[in-house]
Amino acid sequence: MHPYIAVIIVLIIIGAVIWKYRQAKAMENEELNNIQQLPPTVGRAVSMMDPTSQSAFFAKYQKSKKSLATAYILWFFFGFHYVYFRNIKLQIIFWISCCFFGIGLIWWIVDFFRMPTIRNGYRSATARQALQTLQFGATFMNSTPSVSHETKTMRE
Repeated sequence: MHPYIAVIIVLIIIGAVIWKYRQAKAMENEELNNIQQLPPTVGRAVSMMDPTSQSAFFAKYQKSKKSLATAYILWFFFGFHYVYFRNIKLQIIFWISCCFFGIGLIWWIVDFFRMPTIRNGYRSATARQALQTLQFGATFMNSTPSVSHETKTMRE
């Protein structure tokens, strides 16, 4: 194999990563706080909220949002894309497959195309978590302690 072929392959990979990075940045710049981008069950629940609750939800959701462009950089240089999306177990399996079984390179290349799906799965989970946290907080704040009849009579 000529050394030129290896250089060409590396340049193609670097070019593809740069293209995906730019594509991811453009996608993130177009995204707004919009209910259509949420998972359907979360979107329905958020659409029924009052505007104050919606803004609280989106503030919490945006706080835990992960960048696809950053994920591609971590994927390319370090292979830490699963850690970035807080999937430690899968990251360990990924590293083991890279070191011992040799299929890690194939998995690494497949993840190049799966990265938007991985990010969307993370976003769905964080949206559900933000909604659950917000609903729990609202339930907790709206609940009033009930005073039983016996307590009322004891006070009198």
